[in-house]
Amino acid sequence: MPEIDGINDIRKKLPAALLKEFDELKKYDAQVTKALQEPAMARLFFLDPGAALKKIGVPLSPQMAGLLEKNKVKDDRLRAKQYLFPDGQVVTPRLTVRFTGIWGR
Repeated sequence: MPEIDGINDIRKKLPAALLKEFDELKKYDAQVTKALQEPAMARLFFLDPGAALKKIGVPLSPQMAGLLEKNKVKDDRLRAKQYLFPDGQVVTPRLTVRFTGIWGR
């Protein structure tokens, strides 16, 4: 794998079993990318990637499913921070994430 923003340094720190699991998931890149173009699926993937991958039809090992379950996003982290300006105006930022293709291909 070519050096991309230090990804090889990160890969060197991961256990071999986890790297093998990630390599297995690569087989489903196109299927996952296509499914994530739907806003509802993208939101589910953001909140609970394990549930989203299961719904898409990607098989997960018990270890990977457990890891994803343990690290899923809690709703309280999704609430946008509101900013109050001196004139009384309240601004709430909104973020939209779009999955448009497989990076690097």
